[in-house]
Amino acid sequence: MEKIPDDAVQPPAQAMPEVLDDIATDVLAESPSREGDGFVLTYGKGVFGRLGHGIDYTLSEESIRLPKRVETLAKFSIQELVCGKDSTACLTDTGRLYQWGKSVTGKLGLGRVSGPVVVPTRLDFFASKIVCAVALGRNHSVCLTDDSRMYCWGSNTFGQLGLPEITTYLPSPAEVKSLREQHVRSFACGGWHTLACMWSGAVFSCGKGWHGQLGQGDYESLTAQSKALPYFKRIMQGFGDHRIVKVYGGIEMSGAISESGRVFTWGQGDQCQLGHDSTNNESEPRELESLSKMRIVDLAMGASHMLALDEKGVPYSWGKGANGQLGHGEMGEKERMPRPIELCRRMIKGLSGADAEIRDMEWGSFYFKKERVPLESGEDGEEERQVEYRQKGKVVQIAADANYSLFVLERLANEAEILAYVLAVEKGLAVSKKMTHMTVVRELFGCGSGKGGVLQSVGKETEYIPRLLLETHSGELLQDIVHVSAGKAHVGIVVREDYLRNVESKNMDERTRKDAEALRARMESNSQEAHLMEIARQEEMDILKSQEERKQNPFSVEIESALEAYLSSIHGFDKEKWLPILLENNVDIETLSTITTDEELKMCGITAIGARRRLLRELAHLPTRYTPVFYSYHNSKFIYISWPPSRAEEIAKKNLLDKNRTGGNPFGEFLKKKAGGKIFRCLVRYAEGKHLESILDRANLRYQADPEGQHKLFMWGVGIDGRGGHGYAMAYATPHEVTALPLKAKVVEVACGCEHTIARTYDGSMLSWGNGERGQLGTTENYNGVGVNKAYTPQVVQGLKRYFIVNIAAGRWHNVVITSDRIVFVWGAGQFGQLGLDNWDTKGTPAHLKALDSRGSCKAICGGWHSGVVTETGKLLVWGKNTHGQLGLGDCRTINYPKPNLTLRATGKVRTCDMGANHTLVVMVANRVFSFGAGDSGQLGHDSKQSCYIPREIELLEAKNICQVAAGDQHSLALSVFGEVWAWGGSPFGQLGHGGIMDITVPTPLLERHNIPPNVKQIACGYTFSMALTSNGDVYSWGQGESGELGHAQKVLAYAPMLINDFVKIEQIAAGHRHAGCVQFTPRTVLFDDRQAEDAANVDDATTQHSGSGTTTPRSERSKHSRGTALHELQSQKKHGFVFLWGEDTCGQLGMRGLQGARSPTLLQGMVALNIKDVSCSQDMSAFVTDTGRVYVCGSGELGRLGLGHLAPAPTPMELRFFSVQQVKICSIACGIAHTLALTDDRRVYAWGDGTWGNTGISSSPEVKEPLELHSLAASETVKIEAGGFHSAAITMDGKLLTWGKNSNGQLGQGTVSVCEESPKKVESVGGNYVMDVSLGRNHTVILVQSTPPNIFSCGMNANGQLGHKDYVDRCDPSPIMELDDRSIISIGTGSAHTAVISQFGDLLTWGNGRNGQLGVFSGIDSDIPSPMQLPSFCDNKLVRVVCGSEITAVVTDHGEVFMCGRESSTGMGASLARNYANPTQPKEVEGLTGVTQLAFGAIHGIALVNSTLDLSGGA
Repeated sequence: MEKIPDDAVQPPAQAMPEVLDDIATDVLAESPSREGDGFVLTYGKGVFGRLGHGIDYTLSEESIRLPKRVETLAKFSIQELVCGKDSTACLTDTGRLYQWGKSVTGKLGLGRVSGPVVVPTRLDFFASKIVCAVALGRNHSVCLTDDSRMYCWGSNTFGQLGLPEITTYLPSPAEVKSLREQHVRSFACGGWHTLACMWSGAVFSCGKGWHGQLGQGDYESLTAQSKALPYFKRIMQGFGDHRIVKVYGGIEMSGAISESGRVFTWGQGDQCQLGHDSTNNESEPRELESLSKMRIVDLAMGASHMLALDEKGVPYSWGKGANGQLGHGEMGEKERMPRPIELCRRMIKGLSGADAEIRDMEWGSFYFKKERVPLESGEDGEEERQVEYRQKGKVVQIAADANYSLFVLERLANEAEILAYVLAVEKGLAVSKKMTHMTVVRELFGCGSGKGGVLQSVGKETEYIPRLLLETHSGELLQDIVHVSAGKAHVGIVVREDYLRNVESKNMDERTRKDAEALRARMESNSQEAHLMEIARQEEMDILKSQEERKQNPFSVEIESALEAYLSSIHGFDKEKWLPILLENNVDIETLSTITTDEELKMCGITAIGARRRLLRELAHLPTRYTPVFYSYHNSKFIYISWPPSRAEEIAKKNLLDKNRTGGNPFGEFLKKKAGGKIFRCLVRYAEGKHLESILDRANLRYQADPEGQHKLFMWGVGIDGRGGHGYAMAYATPHEVTALPLKAKVVEVACGCEHTIARTYDGSMLSWGNGERGQLGTTENYNGVGVNKAYTPQVVQGLKRYFIVNIAAGRWHNVVITSDRIVFVWGAGQFGQLGLDNWDTKGTPAHLKALDSRGSCKAICGGWHSGVVTETGKLLVWGKNTHGQLGLGDCRTINYPKPNLTLRATGKVRTCDMGANHTLVVMVANRVFSFGAGDSGQLGHDSKQSCYIPREIELLEAKNICQVAAGDQHSLALSVFGEVWAWGGSPFGQLGHGGIMDITVPTPLLERHNIPPNVKQIACGYTFSMALTSNGDVYSWGQGESGELGHAQKVLAYAPMLINDFVKIEQIAAGHRHAGCVQFTPRTVLFDDRQAEDAANVDDATTQHSGSGTTTPRSERSKHSRGTALHELQSQKKHGFVFLWGEDTCGQLGMRGLQGARSPTLLQGMVALNIKDVSCSQDMSAFVTDTGRVYVCGSGELGRLGLGHLAPAPTPMELRFFSVQQVKICSIACGIAHTLALTDDRRVYAWGDGTWGNTGISSSPEVKEPLELHSLAASETVKIEAGGFHSAAITMDGKLLTWGKNSNGQLGQGTVSVCEESPKKVESVGGNYVMDVSLGRNHTVILVQSTPPNIFSCGMNANGQLGHKDYVDRCDPSPIMELDDRSIISIGTGSAHTAVISQFGDLLTWGNGRNGQLGVFSGIDSDIPSPMQLPSFCDNKLVRVVCGSEITAVVTDHGEVFMCGRESSTGMGASLARNYANPTQPKEVEGLTGVTQLAFGAIHGIALVNSTLDLSGGA
């Protein structure tokens, strides 16, 4: 497919099948990666079409001297290029294999073709496969697909294909099945042999072994057949304990590199090419000892010489050097051992502009710069001369063949190149490459024989020192080489510009400019401050002058000295600060003695509350002996008059005080006080530590994942440098599973950076992969090294191995993670201070960000070049690049240390945050969204394109219940708790999802017509694309998809959300620069059910056998019996609802005739045969609903509450036959104090019992003895009912709440107070939120809604503080409980006059009347608690549900355990022991109950519903 230009506007690609059908699938499959072009250039000898330039360059021996682009491949992005003897092969980034050149022996894999192939031709054999690596021998080829299968084709004269059944040659690829289970990692082709390295480190070889190149042992004693091994055989000796990761093949020699960088060579050594200081052949691998002290990352082999490259970028060479191929100069004809190549040869224009300046210098570049220097004659004065400067570089790649060697040098652009670029731009001249101080230049050098034009020479000159090969056929400079390959007489090059470096340089310049502007602003501010300081100094001098004047007055001196002496005696009181203020306000010690309140001290000038409190405590003990001084003081409210007291009275008081002081032992009192203080401080520290531990434990719950199931990691998009983690650099247009994870690693979260990816596992480990040139992998401090800064498979970050990671975030080139101990680690690029380490350094391994210790960090955020954390207390701390105000600190100065955003801190608590390239989005607990930073594309949502340096609220998102935000480079997304998505900002590629490419400056919702699902639970923004994850695990994507980042096989722009097909059960998504990832989790129960279903479908075919006559064999009989037994066991394991009761049985509410009470939960054996699905109870009755919809009741029948048609009690459960007669199926029941409600399966509501207050919703009749339908709710689609003291409630399917009944205290929430409401009426005052649950107390109501915290409302009577609003005022409008704005409530319960809730962290909070211990805290016994109070942890498991009785609170854990507290009857509280008087308020476990699914409580009894597989039929 031709590359789509950036300025081409594509038609909208909606997620409609008819649109996708119009797109040519075969073209889209080959669409390029926009990460880089990856163009191919070739030069050298063109015979047999090996250069790929067509027929014109094939018919003659003439060479192409300069690299020329292969136009046939210009449409694709090339990932790898390999040159053979007289053929060439290349791989696109989508895994397509192309070959061209000489086709003899079928080595091109194109079948039986005649004549050379002069242009690149795709191998159709791999049309349905993805090829990830290829190698060429003299006359055979080998490739590897992404499923670890190896294919060979070409000549098999010496068995080099590893296929014994092939005797001559193979014109088409065939799989080497003997290696299918070995998982091939790398491979190489020699002249007539093949090597393969496995992921386990094992090495196999086959083919010609005449000189020992197979490494199989003593080749001289082998038979002729063994010398040509026709199958792959493992090399058993030579490697020792080293794990081999890469192999290399020469014409008659072989090599390998281990994981630690050790080099092994074997094969032909007649020219010392093995490097062992010997000319002997080696039949087994032998370590190259001379290179053992350095880490080698690459090898290259010529005909009789070898090259090596270490991690520092230093090349080595050894072997034959007669043609200069060793690069050591004319004297280096042969090297017996590796020797570093120290020099390279460069040439640039000299001073006159015509003469060439040639330098043999260390690897790097040199340039001239005009400077003023002193005269050489020694005379005074200066002259302008060109001064030579040199800049170092490093070799990053090597290649060799025949008698020449090639090197790729990497360096930064020098000052002369940058200046030339700037001048060219100013003059309007065309430039081929942008040059900045961060631009990377990769140049080609060569040495050796120039035969065939491989050294770009006119003739066949020999180069003895690596010379710069700079020009191309089109006249452009060759400065962006990413790959080079050497053939026998031709060279292939892949070029790709690293445009991200230019972006980084632009940001650095922008930061420097903005910092300078901020510095100038600060200097101007400082000058103003200096003026103000001068004024303040003058005022201070005036004050000192007045003090000197006061010192002249003995009266003032006496007052000041007395006051100073008294203040000095107060421990911890800052006398130096407050004495001048008191004197300035004319306050003496006599005045202080009359002060008794905090307000009075505040009027005297003591502004600090701590100082006022400390002084008030001391003033209470201030002796009343004053000097006879008369003094008066007054202000706007008070007048103080000091009058000489009675001397006799003062003496009497003094004597009495002295007598009391001498009554005890002063030393004993001192020790007691000191010991008491120590104990108190120890207790405080212990309590604070335990409180912090509980907070951390609860906070860590949100990062835990369920391990019981199958975790899978999928990646797709650009794969350059291995950022996909698949083991190779291939790009995938659809999600592809990452299978090369470390052993037993279960990835639960993934984050994508620009060129790298990180992930955390279930066991808290940290993984990283991709490009680590800026240290972003965290695996080595030598991130600038060669060959060690890229990982193609996930690697464990060893620096974090002893920590448990709970949260991760990835920026462009840096990472921030948080451990379970709330320690923050950072690593990666740091030139913008984005690491927060108070410096600008880059870190290649994780560094501890100590500035955030004890901050309680719970969420890490990374933007393009800035970072932040959200703490448990709701504070946002930010650091890094701030050129656009993206830190929200009010200026544009970049900072390199964490700093709190004070504007947000003053506004409220931060719920969550996300950062884009240059802007930040923040969601507050108070249901508000703020944005700040760059707004050039409208990404701030303020209906403008202006930048904002301080947080500014997005008005259109106010009260939209936003729970999550996502920020891309130029666009933003927001998600509400209801699954609604808003998008705004730049949309040049349709990343907003609104169906077009127009920018939108205000948040605009994605509607159903945009193909967005209604149940989105997570959103993510990439560079120019967006993603959304639904609650059922589906993934939608839209925006730019030409690199495959959208996950669709058709790599196109999508202007509206498109579903990624056949991709389900996704738990988490992440979007990077040009790639994306997700985590899939399949619970074990689902896997088990799927297997059972599959087995059941195949059971007949798999187990039943019949004889030929049609009679059943004994085996089939056994199979039938086993199937019947299995069916019986499956039926016996069906969950059954059993009922347990305990408490007092005053009127039959326990349903056990003759039973006075039960101390512990007792099985209701009379209903064992029934499968109970729902239970409810009030103070005098109990009700049960079966799975068939029948209702059973027992207890007191007063006021008709049982609905049996009479007022008599029912000591045992009796069926309410009204419903069975009417053929009505009940699914839920609710019991109030004297009335009952029932909900049918078709969502109709029935009521009976006492209706005096209209609580039955039918009439004000005092006794409704049989169920009557509430016709007023017939059209409401009721899904839940609730009965309180004397009022009722119902929740409809669309989340509306209706109430009726008693309203004398406003408990109906209708906004008014009345005697009662006889018919259901909608509650309007819950902010339009979706009502999820409601709980009714005796005279108050608590409502749970679906919104951001606080998501709980209350109304009604508040005499005991049961509404939780910190007061005792009744409310008729539901009001949110603001004390719970920092957590989301998941379960609510109400008693007669108290309330209990459970948060998402599993915390239990209670408030209201606690005089019977129902609040679970001892302080509630003496007085009411009007605001939520969190109970200390009392169990090991998480709390998931709370239920309240009249004066009882009970909770259920996630393991089905029950804990309860409150009023205890004589039978105890569900335990075998009576009341525990030692600790009467702490919730205690109800013994004998596990697997509880539902609870109900009255005043003195309780019911538990247990779903169990217990076989209780025998004991019934």
